[in-house]
Amino acid sequence: MSIRVAFATNVISPYRVPLYAALGQTPDWEFKLFSCCELEFDRQWMPVVDPPFATKKSFNISYKRLRKHSGEVSFVNRNQVHIPLGLWFDLWRFRPDVVISNEMGARSLIACIYAFIAGKSFVLWSYVTPHSERDISWKQRSLRKIILRMTHTIVGMGSEARRYLSSMAIPDEDIFDAPNSIEFSFRPDELSSGKRSAFREQLGISGLCYLYVGGIVPRKGISELLDAWEIFTKDQDVEVSLLMVGDGTEKKDLMRKVAKREIRKVIFVPFVQPDELPAIYYAADVLIFPTLEDVWGLVVNEAMTFGLPVICSKYAGCAADIVVEDRNGWFVDPNDQVDMVRSLRRAWDARDRKGAMAKEGQALIARLSIHNMAEGFRRAVKYSQPQSRCRLKGRGLVNPDIPRE
Repeated sequence: MSIRVAFATNVISPYRVPLYAALGQTPDWEFKLFSCCELEFDRQWMPVVDPPFATKKSFNISYKRLRKHSGEVSFVNRNQVHIPLGLWFDLWRFRPDVVISNEMGARSLIACIYAFIAGKSFVLWSYVTPHSERDISWKQRSLRKIILRMTHTIVGMGSEARRYLSSMAIPDEDIFDAPNSIEFSFRPDELSSGKRSAFREQLGISGLCYLYVGGIVPRKGISELLDAWEIFTKDQDVEVSLLMVGDGTEKKDLMRKVAKREIRKVIFVPFVQPDELPAIYYAADVLIFPTLEDVWGLVVNEAMTFGLPVICSKYAGCAADIVVEDRNGWFVDPNDQVDMVRSLRRAWDARDRKGAMAKEGQALIARLSIHNMAEGFRRAVKYSQPQSRCRLKGRGLVNPDIPRE
């Protein structure tokens, strides 16, 4: 017997297309994805055209919001908030048996109220962490509690997501893991050593290349990285480059900072589309992810896929699940300048172990596949069905492929 599954999200991100396509190919599912808009103000990738699954863009009202984070980690973040008022009517017309929604805001509230009134199942995809939720208001916390009470099953994304859900009194056995994954399509012959050398020369890279990929905004910890880089490169025995790939509100100020203080070997490159990233990763030697807050950090998955050891912020949601200290990378506190400099130096000292560290990272990340991620959603949907709900308590399935160490 087939079931209708609706998936509600903000935008169709290119890196999520393989997941949605896999869900759309699930036997006995009629799958449809409901989005809010084609592109958000802080995204530069090309909108997805003709995705291989059914879609519908709901009528949506959105606004930009400044959110101040204080305490141990302080910064101001600007993001886009969506209120998809048309989602209710779109769901009513599609009449799904199961609604999946991510984020615990207006979209999920609309989705779970629909499921409650229609007598259908609601599955929440929650990937926030205790760190990302530390500054939310009592109103936001109350809204999260309401949504969680109306949820039949929850899809989590690693140990930090589980830790947050536990703090909200969600039993561990009621969470279905979907390890966060990304998929590249490229030919191995596109990444030859000759092309690597030519590309490095074109960009002005010399020595051990440290790479940052992402938005150049306060939340990403770039200013803290540059302060540490300035100290690290004063040591004359290191031959290194720092490749900064991306754009953002802080970029011009940071470029001026680098020029004024004459910080050595920092190369800024504009944002590149996802299909250009393989060449970037292949040209580099170490990824550095100094974020002050990220619920996961798929850039770490990407880098490990291409064999790069990773210097990963302890504030990244992925850190505890896919970084193994001194085996495929190192943890760092970007707020601690001494620790940042030490981590940069450790990567330099470990340059002769790059091959072994690459194998460790690639073996681990291979288990975090799109297939396993989709299976997490399928299990959650199955156990959200009325005939399965009585078995939910004590029968939650934990994905064996997500690292637990």
